[in-house]
Amino acid sequence: MTSNSSSSKRLIRRRHLLFGMISIAMTLYLVFLWMMTTTTTTNHYHHVHSDDDSVHPTTTKTQQQLLPLVVVKSDFVTQQQQQQQYRNKKMNDKNNNSTFATTRNDKNSGTDTVATTSTSTSTTTTATTFTAPTFVTVNAPPQTEQEPPFIHYQLYQKNRPYNITFGPYTKCRLGITYNKRGKKPIERVALPTYLQEIMDVTTYIQTNLKILSVGDSVGIQFHQVLEEAIGGVWNDTRRTVYQNAWGDHESVSVLTVNQTVVAAFRMTGLLLPSGKNQPPPNAGPNLKTGAGGWNPQHVQQLLQHEYTITTTTTPTSTTTTRITKFDVMLFRIPHGWLTLDTITQHNLHEAILLAHDLFGVNIVVLQTLFFNNNVRTMDELQQLHRTNDMIRRFVKEWNHSTVTVLLLDFGQWVDQLVHWNAQHMLQMDVRDTNYTLQRLGCFKKFPPSLAVACATLENRTDCTCIRNRLSIDGMHWCMESMGGRILAATACLIKCSLLSQRQYQYHQQQQQSQQSCEQRCNDDFMSLKPASTIIESYHKNNHSS
Repeated sequence: MTSNSSSSKRLIRRRHLLFGMISIAMTLYLVFLWMMTTTTTTNHYHHVHSDDDSVHPTTTKTQQQLLPLVVVKSDFVTQQQQQQQYRNKKMNDKNNNSTFATTRNDKNSGTDTVATTSTSTSTTTTATTFTAPTFVTVNAPPQTEQEPPFIHYQLYQKNRPYNITFGPYTKCRLGITYNKRGKKPIERVALPTYLQEIMDVTTYIQTNLKILSVGDSVGIQFHQVLEEAIGGVWNDTRRTVYQNAWGDHESVSVLTVNQTVVAAFRMTGLLLPSGKNQPPPNAGPNLKTGAGGWNPQHVQQLLQHEYTITTTTTPTSTTTTRITKFDVMLFRIPHGWLTLDTITQHNLHEAILLAHDLFGVNIVVLQTLFFNNNVRTMDELQQLHRTNDMIRRFVKEWNHSTVTVLLLDFGQWVDQLVHWNAQHMLQMDVRDTNYTLQRLGCFKKFPPSLAVACATLENRTDCTCIRNRLSIDGMHWCMESMGGRILAATACLIKCSLLSQRQYQYHQQQQQSQQSCEQRCNDDFMSLKPASTIIESYHKNNHSS
């Protein structure tokens, strides 16, 4: 009896032990399944690829993963090579069966689909080299037809001059010209050899960016030569003028050359929230008001503008799309309409953020102010220099992750040109700091500075001098001479921003790289370096292996 009882107890204990082991095994198996599920979910989010900071919209901020950008640098990379790299990567991603489509934020692209093109515009030659820095982004592009943003610029000597096609009122015609009444003759001569050697460069541009020019009539001047540089031609059906100011002076316009979009938005004040619905530059009743407001309807005219894009891939296709946003703003502060005390860091900050809110821009090229007819006294001249120092500090200290700001030091270049012209052509005593304030008489308003507008003081009268081909009137510029370097500097700066965004993961690294690149652009193009030196360096960089 005792033996049977002991055996029964041992059997029960064995069963309990077996059941316990089974329970433990099942628990471990469930834990293992839970861990595998968690790991899979984590890896699922990390599988999202992008060439910027964007992630799939279903992820939260805590799930965003900054992935390093892999960049292949090259001294010579053609647009066709970029496109082939893009297509190869897209095919690899397709073969890898990516579960999430990548997205793109405002930093680098628009919201519409943009197809690629591999041919030059009609105004460029068959040359396919572009100036350094060049880059190819190997990180996965978005799962759309849009390439990463790019800008290429090509430099030529003046055997390819600009026609000033879109700026009939600002042409610097050589010889004798008269006003619209056939009176007040003005004689204009070509630049002296030294200045010709500086200005002997023409720039043509290829880009898939949407570029917006904001500024006064000088800003419109810069914009109109940009239109020519991307391939715009007279009576171009791809060009639309939505608004005019002062009669037929253009105020709001768009030109599209396949995937390239450039638009103008004339402002006679800073682009500030307080200017909303205030009279714009073309306000009536006589269309001559210098109002500094802006009209939301004009903003929408640009954003809702439709244009067509034709692919060059096989099979070719034509797509109609809308602008919806811009990538870059070229910002000319309308100093001619403003007092210097209104140009403050606070107002510049407000203007740039409003431009981002209204137009979506993420890159801003900000110009320093140049000496002009509005500077009438030594106090105003000193204040102009202080304002430019403030603008330089403002750009250097700018720290905003959404918008990149770069400096085009146009004011410093004008100072160098005016100083040389006054010293060598006019034989003025430039040690006297007020030499720029000596002016032509007989002007009711804004008499031109001799140092800015005159080619020589020989045969000068109180009212006239033989004019140079730097400035039309002491305020506007001869883009036939100066446009090439201005556009080269602008394209160079935009490329600095694009390159820094691709080459570095962190904002501080991007800033340091960008500032160094920005300085090189200004040293090259906003300087008195001979054009031949710059072009020689350009070809050397682009053909070196």
